[in-house]
Amino acid sequence: MPEHAPILPRDGASLHALHATRIAAQALRVLPIGYWQRRLAARAFSLELMPVMPRESLHVQARRLADHPGVWLLVTEAMAWGLVPWVWSGPLDRRVDGARAAMRAFQRAAPRAFGAVLFVTAPDDTTTRAVLHRIRPVGLAATYLAIGAVSWDQLDECFEDAADDLPQAGARAAALRASRRLAQLTTACP
Repeated sequence: MPEHAPILPRDGASLHALHATRIAAQALRVLPIGYWQRRLAARAFSLELMPVMPRESLHVQARRLADHPGVWLLVTEAMAWGLVPWVWSGPLDRRVDGARAAMRAFQRAAPRAFGAVLFVTAPDDTTTRAVLHRIRPVGLAATYLAIGAVSWDQLDECFEDAADDLPQAGARAAALRASRRLAQLTTACP
């Protein structure tokens, strides 16, 4: 049996989560780190535990992981972010195993010790946040890896704010594009 269940969405909400993750990763690599990291942390973890970055910092590398093509790795000077679409369904153990495998793939690929994994979910998904406690790492990894969930409408809110707030024309345009595309996903969600 393989170590991980592949990210192969089988329903509309999972496909939307996959698209929302890609849209967010592409936009976040353009936005200033200091702008988006605390906003995402506030939505995903209900607190601001991210290291402070200069608002104008733009050094973000983004790439998809080869062994989990739906997982995006965003690397900043201070930490690594993993954006993971929530695509698992069925029995709870199967969903938890798939999410843990994606989290381990992120940990293997992340070049920074401090990191955060954000599971991207549908706006009305209540089950994912309820099972996050079963996915959390244990031991030493628990001290430097935060696990949370963010819905694509929350990502849309973050990009709407960025389109209004940021002075850089390129960042504003990227945020506006991402916001529009995420809004289309929200209206098209099954």
